[in-house]
Amino acid sequence: MTLTKKISWREIGNWACRWLSLTTTPEIPATPVVNAYRCRFSLDVEISIRVHVTADERYKLYLDGQLVGLGSERGEPLHWFYETYDFTLCAGTHAFVAVVWSLGDQAPHAQMSVYHGFFFAPDPPYTELLGTGIAEWDARQIEGYTFVDPSPA
Repeated sequence: MTLTKKISWREIGNWACRWLSLTTTPEIPATPVVNAYRCRFSLDVEISIRVHVTADERYKLYLDGQLVGLGSERGEPLHWFYETYDFTLCAGTHAFVAVVWSLGDQAPHAQMSVYHGFFFAPDPPYTELLGTGIAEWDARQIEGYTFVDPSPA
């Protein structure tokens, strides 16, 4: 796995993939919240793949249970950032999992947010296999987190 240069979100242009979010349903509470997103897939042959990843507000990315990335870099709505990762994946079954934090009003003042969610965009020809909003991704809220309001009493 190789981390490459961080590039402003808007420098790349249009994306085939779409944001995933659990906050679009009434069953999911308002922020702060921690959600997990998972894509399981199988490969017949070894591949090299480049993926672009971001989240609102923070993520940890895992491949087959191993931490492979953290992000996103702090930005603001007009200058949103993502990370680009290169992977070589052997034939067999794999899973990408992202744990995404959205703190809302309890985020640090320097943290800007638009709308909680996760975005995973592989370069073609793997968009349909893995891209958020295109491929099959499971999503669920992770219970058990408690949050402390950082503002002075």
